Amino acid sequence: MTATTEELSGDGEVRLKTGEIVLINGRRLITGNLIGGVRTFTDANDPRQDVSYTQSAINAMTKDRRLLIEGRCHDLPDHVRDALTRALKSYNDEELAYMDRALIYCKDIDKIGTRLRLTKKGLSPTIAKTAERIKDKTPWQWNTVRKLYSRWITSGRDPRSLLPGWSDRGNRKRRKDNWVHEFAKDFLNRNWLVNTAPKISWLKPRFLKALAAKATDLGVATPEIGKNFLYRKAGEYEEYTKLYHRHSARDADSAIRDVGMGPQGDFAGEVYEIDHTPLDIMVRDDKSGLVLPKPFLTVVLDRFSRLIVGFCISFHPPSWLTTMLALKMALGNKEIYLAQFSGINGPWPDTGAPLGFVCDRGKEFESSSMDAAILRTGAHILDLPRRRPDLKGKVEAFLDGLQEGTIHNLDGTTFRNIDERGEYLPSKNAIFSVHGIRWIVTKFIVDFYNQRPHAGMMNEIPLERWNESVEKYGRRPSVDEQLLTAFLGESAQSQADRRGIRIERLFYNSRKLANIRNKCAKLGAVTNPDEPVNVMLWRSRDLLNLGTIKVLDPISNSWISVECTWPTYAEGRTQRQHRITLDQLNAKGKRINEENLLAAMNAIHDEIDDIKAGVKRSGQMKDIARFEDTGPRPQDTIEPSQHDPTASIHPISEGLGARTTRVLRSKAATPKYGPDARAETPSSRDAPKTGGPSDSEPTQAKPNTLPDGAETETANSGPEPNTIAREARTKAFQKIEDL
Repeated sequence: MTATTEELSGDGEVRLKTGEIVLINGRRLITGNLIGGVRTFTDANDPRQDVSYTQSAINAMTKDRRLLIEGRCHDLPDHVRDALTRALKSYNDEELAYMDRALIYCKDIDKIGTRLRLTKKGLSPTIAKTAERIKDKTPWQWNTVRKLYSRWITSGRDPRSLLPGWSDRGNRKRRKDNWVHEFAKDFLNRNWLVNTAPKISWLKPRFLKALAAKATDLGVATPEIGKNFLYRKAGEYEEYTKLYHRHSARDADSAIRDVGMGPQGDFAGEVYEIDHTPLDIMVRDDKSGLVLPKPFLTVVLDRFSRLIVGFCISFHPPSWLTTMLALKMALGNKEIYLAQFSGINGPWPDTGAPLGFVCDRGKEFESSSMDAAILRTGAHILDLPRRRPDLKGKVEAFLDGLQEGTIHNLDGTTFRNIDERGEYLPSKNAIFSVHGIRWIVTKFIVDFYNQRPHAGMMNEIPLERWNESVEKYGRRPSVDEQLLTAFLGESAQSQADRRGIRIERLFYNSRKLANIRNKCAKLGAVTNPDEPVNVMLWRSRDLLNLGTIKVLDPISNSWISVECTWPTYAEGRTQRQHRITLDQLNAKGKRINEENLLAAMNAIHDEIDDIKAGVKRSGQMKDIARFEDTGPRPQDTIEPSQHDPTASIHPISEGLGARTTRVLRSKAATPKYGPDARAETPSSRDAPKTGGPSDSEPTQAKPNTLPDGAETETANSGPEPNTIAREARTKAFQKIEDL
């Protein structure tokens, strides 16, 4: 195929060569012959298809950038081809001003069209008129304008082709020998890409000394090094390379990789996300007023609707215990939990069991108890890769919003770090109890977060999105309330013999358990009458109440309750309390029985009371808080038969004392704390030893109860028992409303 000899002509028209590849509307075509003012193009992929255009149509398509000449685009300078692939925002103001100036000249020439020849005689008058119109004192020469115009036409009138190639100018060759650059790179690899990351100013004299020694070994003169040479070599390293060598490949990947929105979910109740965090606030004990450590928060969030379906606040660090409590709230009846508080107005729907749970690689999520609980609820676990919090970023975002928007505005907050805290003293300003913090978090979730527009869902409201999805697709069924403890307890296989099931030196036995052993023995081989009948059974234990366990009957596939053989000690006892009591007896070498266990438990409570009363000093308030306060019992929030509707008016420590077996004894005096401390009630132990009526006659203690209709006034009429708690709660509620 013979090509024409015409190039881009000076008449402003696009001249194509026969056989040239062009792109018309993104379609690759082969240019044909020009016959009668019409040029035919053949499809490069299918020669049977062709299309024809007139010269005026070719000029119009080129002007609109719908026609590009593929071969001539490759003939453009390198900086022009690079400019055609970049955005204009990547250039500085001087380069853009150069492009705008050249574009004015090119457009004026393009307006004349075929009447103008691209010669000195043809271009000079147009250049002069344009320079006078835009007041250009130093106009370009005609050959410069011709090159710019040809480049502009060739690129399909793309203004980026007029950008200058200033960045490509200059001598790009190295001024120093290659061995100097290689030696500098090797020196930085060995001395700078390390964990300590020393400063270049500290390395520079050592580098010069090593460079001189290297030049001597090579038998050459020591090269002269500029003051910024080593800085420029260090600037050539990418951030990923520095993180990889100074830390690890995992840290480098975590810092550099892109983070998106993560999976969104298809309907409500499909996937729940679970995560833990310590709350940035210090709390006080209800009775003694001593400052307690920061509590931990475990949250369960629905991925599709962003609705919070359950949570747990406890002094225990993230563990299966806190996960169990949060899951019980998520899968159980929330009306019973909300009935414990006043001032919570918003609805909190029952959410039921999801199809799957998304959690990280924490030990509590990889335990056998978690696997058994998820299997029994009909769900599955979606384990995330390590160090990928972005894959469960919705619950992470909620925790950050709760901390920044609510917790950090309360008295006693520790803020996120010491820089934000400054000179603020959280221990001096702490006024909230853990019960008050639970009320604040519940209020924030139910009345604010679940019912306000969410920016991550185009300002949709989580509660409304949940209800719409449930109305359209239905809701997963809830787990039976009486089976939640069995489903979400600590699950394992244990051997049952004549003494029952032994767990941490406690035995559980009953007539029903003996019947299960009898039935399971019939299913196996004939046993020796001289040997006991032992079987392996699945059992589930509530870590907040060791008095009863649940045992799975493999015959009927149902759960039965088996009580501890030491009910006086075990009822209401938590696993942590039991383990501490066992450690006390083992340290003293005493025998493990119910009497010694009760005595050791009472001794521990006596020591805690002395610490709270100020008789003893101890820095172990974290251990004391975890020992006494383990969060609400599952029975208190799930089983209606054991629910106390007036529990919210009592401090949590009182409720804990009611569910543990202790010897009655006199309590230590309650010390004052804070500006609104309660007035102490006088007692016999506080009576003066000299002077007053106490010297002549003993003071009789007032009875705890009064006859019907009797009224009395106390000498020290301080605030009511929960006045401080109510004032603190009102203050927190006002802060939440102001957000």
